[in-house]
Amino acid sequence: MSDFRAILIDETEHWTPELQAKCGKIYTVCIYDNNVNVYCCEITPSKELHPIGYHTENTIDDETDEILRDTFARVEESVKYMKLLPEEQRTETKQPDNIEFTDSRSQDYQEHLEDVMDAYRANPDYC
Repeated sequence: MSDFRAILIDETEHWTPELQAKCGKIYTVCIYDNNVNVYCCEITPSKELHPIGYHTENTIDDETDEILRDTFARVEESVKYMKLLPEEQRTETKQPDNIEFTDSRSQDYQEHLEDVMDAYRANPDYC
């Protein structure tokens, strides 16, 4: 059974001081399946994180929003692999529409993953 979740990863330190001042904390919003492990040449499993957008601590103006949107439009195409952060360093929510699967590389699973990602993009309140 899949166990899709959204996670907010604090990546504030990777942004300029000017953007940090305007945005406060800057998070990358990612979707991952908690029941799928990936082994990246290690014994310890990682999770495959699919970036779908960003979230800021502060309300931002249109110009700052455009800068972040442009940057994240390029990032959304890349997948991140990481061991999950300790609970106190992350925020996550469960996504209710899980499916039975045997192979996370199957077409059905990949199509469902795309549907889950689209649902989060359409409703950021999930995060």
